[in-house]
Order: sequence, then C-alpha cells, then structure tokens
Amino acid sequence: MLWVIEKEVFPSSHLDLSAAAALAGQAVRLWKIDWDFDALPSMPAPVVFHGSLGNAVRVTSESDWRPGAFCDVAALAYSNWAGEARPWLLNHTWRVLPLAELVESARAGKIQWQRFFVRPDSPLKQFSGRLLDRDTLTMKDFDFGLYFDDPRLPVVIAPAQEIGREWRYVVIGQKVVAGSGYDAGPRGTTRKGIADDGPKVVADEIARRLTKPGDVYVIDLCEANSEIRLVELNPFSGADLYRCAGAVICEAMAEYLGDR
Repeated sequence: MLWVIEKEVFPSSHLDLSAAAALAGQAVRLWKIDWDFDALPSMPAPVVFHGSLGNAVRVTSESDWRPGAFCDVAALAYSNWAGEARPWLLNHTWRVLPLAELVESARAGKIQWQRFFVRPDSPLKQFSGRLLDRDTLTMKDFDFGLYFDDPRLPVVIAPAQEIGREWRYVVIGQKVVAGSGYDAGPRGTTRKGIADDGPKVVADEIARRLTKPGDVYVIDLCEANSEIRLVELNPFSGADLYRCAGAVICEAMAEYLGDR
C-alpha cells in the first residue's frame, strides 16, 4: 500500500508514521503543495492520504485514489452521531443553530448558559472549539472572515464543563488499534501505545456499538466528573495521530485494505 503524507501538517506524528510505513515495507509519497486537483498524479491502489482536513475532503471527492482519504464530512457532523452517542457523550444537553443566530440570541439574553462551549457542527473545523461568554459574544469571537465567511455556519453549543485528561484512539474496521493521551492546548502528548486501560475500554465499546461514521476514524475521549466521556469523532485522514503507534496503524491499515 501507499501513504500520501502532507508532512508539514503534523510534523511529529507524520515523522513517526512515515518511518513506520517504511519499516513495514509500505511506500510513502509526500504531498506536493503545487499539485493540481484537476490533474493529480495517478497512484497505485491502495493509497491512503493523511494531512490537512481541507485536502482530505478534496481527495475524497475529487480524486480517483482508492480508498484515498477517510473523511466522510456528512457522517462525522456532530449532529449526525451525537444523539446515538448520548450514553457516552460529554454533553447530554446541546443545541445546533446558525452562527449569526447564536450571536443574536446571546445579545438578546436568550442563551440559557452564561458560559458555554461552541464548535462547528462540521468535522472540518472552520474554527477551533472554544469557551465563550454570553454577554460579550460577537462574530469576531469565531475568527469570522479569517477562515470562513458564512454567517449561517451551523454550530453546536453546550454548557461549559471542567475536563481533565484527554485521549485519542484510532479505529480501523470497527476495532480500536492505537491510542495516545494528549493535551489539546499546547498539543502535548503522553506515552505511546494504547493509552490507559479505562479510556480504552470506553473507546472499544463506542467502536463496537455506535453506528460507524466510516470504517476508519478517530475517537476523542476526556475525563470529566470522574468519568470517561466522549468529546467527539473526527476524520482519520485529517487528524493528528499524536503518539499513537505508527507501526500498529500501518499494520492494521494494511490488513483492513487486504494488502499485507
């Protein structure tokens, strides 16, 4: 199999993934910034892209690479899976509404929470999730006009919560194959491997019982109120792998694709 890697996006984890692929006898080709989507080079199947979310979704929809990228935008929208995931979900109460409507409602005092968390409904992360205050909310709080300019962008809002440790798990073929703790702030990581037994049990249950949003994706968990809770699901091809074991991912991906 062949990995196409946009190495500048996640320098640390991409270095590990590239080295692991080479040791496994898998080919690696680096993404070129000047590639034109109207004339992408032909790649022998199976080929898997890993890099930016923007390029992952374009590889999915505009290339003939197979499988190409694992980035099902519709299936991974928060509103499409969060209802079914309620038994594990961090926020049992949440709403989805257009961004401009959120700002207008906040100004009118119609948002029930003084402090609340906001993230895009889309997994493409037009802005990063953030905690905001109802009384001072403006469009500028979302970097509006910088990375996106659609005031109708659907966003998810939920009450603010204190969270502790966080973990990311890679799911391939409904099986959790690798995991890593991480700090979402300074993008720090903890030890390599399947991260911690307790969260791994929860990740396994989610991968087994939740209607899968794709054959390959990532699960993000956190510690909150002394419980392990589900934060979100993300596209594999555009997710930082932190210190998830590259060798295990390469082996599991090859087995999934039937290219061992």
